[in-house]
Amino acid sequence: RQTVYLSTGVDPLDNPILSGSIINSSKSDNKTNVIANTNQGIENGKIGTSSTVREIIVSNGAEFHPTSFHKHIYTKHIKQKEANNNKNDPSDSIFNTTRITFELHDPKIVPLTNSYNLYVTCKVGDVTVRKRRKPVPTGEIRSGELPPSLKRVENVTITFNTASNEINYNLQRSGRILDFTTTISTDLKILLIGDSVMAQLAESFDEMTGGVKLQSRQILWEAWTGHEGGTVVGPTRGGGVSAFWRMTGLLSQSMKGKPPANAHGGGWSYFEIGSLLDHRYRVDIRSEMNAMTTVGAFDAVVFRVMHGWMEIEEITRDRLVEAIDLSYELLGAKTVILMNVPFTNNVKTMDDYWGVQDINDNIRHIADTWHENRNDDGKGVQHVLVQDYDAFYNHVIWANALHLGYNVSNPLVASRKTFEVEGEKFLFDRLND
Repeated sequence: RQTVYLSTGVDPLDNPILSGSIINSSKSDNKTNVIANTNQGIENGKIGTSSTVREIIVSNGAEFHPTSFHKHIYTKHIKQKEANNNKNDPSDSIFNTTRITFELHDPKIVPLTNSYNLYVTCKVGDVTVRKRRKPVPTGEIRSGELPPSLKRVENVTITFNTASNEINYNLQRSGRILDFTTTISTDLKILLIGDSVMAQLAESFDEMTGGVKLQSRQILWEAWTGHEGGTVVGPTRGGGVSAFWRMTGLLSQSMKGKPPANAHGGGWSYFEIGSLLDHRYRVDIRSEMNAMTTVGAFDAVVFRVMHGWMEIEEITRDRLVEAIDLSYELLGAKTVILMNVPFTNNVKTMDDYWGVQDINDNIRHIADTWHENRNDDGKGVQHVLVQDYDAFYNHVIWANALHLGYNVSNPLVASRKTFEVEGEKFLFDRLND
């Protein structure tokens, strides 16, 4: 169970406009509730009113307004030993349980610099295509600005029905969609495993966790010249670790000793594991003291499930469970996050489309039932979570489709079934071109 606390404030370095923290609770109880941000108050460690929070946000010039549509999760009177995945130090203080916090920013104040992504091909300016090894202008100009459909909405009324179609609900939305940046502070040690797509996500995550500002990022090895195979940010903002391990298949004992990325299959070696776990870094990058520590073990491993490098029939329940189990056996992680599979250019047929849906159903079922099989002695992976990467892709695609004039539902109120039914038609128009 994830618990989110929202708060606001101004950091003299980063000028955040909205912030929050996440607590992972290992127990379900009746004290956990889902509420909406209303005038009754927003939980941020103290009791406040949404009008008070709104004044703080507006004073930063950020225009992020909490509304009743934004639901947040909070837990009352929770102890640290009940709240965290991997810490056993008991405490009655709710403030000692925070392991990871985020802050949202106006990109004009805190821009994303892409400092670690050296292969950004969508450059701002004249768009060119290569012909006979020479760039030829197409006449198009890339502005670098988000399209209106992905930037913000102003006083948009969204209508949707209840399951029985008996009652219509109207929600009025205003605010930003993707027009913000994020910074993260954490004392967790987090490892991201995946292919080149995960490499780009890791590069952004490293920047969000302070790698650029703290100058604490190191490339441990290259997969091939100029392309990172393993990286570590240590420490992050907050004292944790952010790491990346390039791999083209889910972690499996059958691939031990096989050729590593970017070879097909997901080969790995103990050299790579040792490089990650034995990496030494300064405890406090800003301190004059030179105290050092090692990664030792990870708190959490995040897998990008690599459809494309892996065939649909290779991504079985057994292969997913093996990767989860090895995250603890090889890396010490007690929490695993599986990114489900989105609609991409690797989904070429309707059979692919429904095969991907089966994979995602498997991922959700594993996460939903993991607690039934986990070890009571605290060994092994204790928590399996799902990052709904598929839903994020769908929201972006559907928002653009609306902007282009397609007859599709607003993604803010679309269900998984809606995406499946509508996607079966308009997502495959490209096959008929």
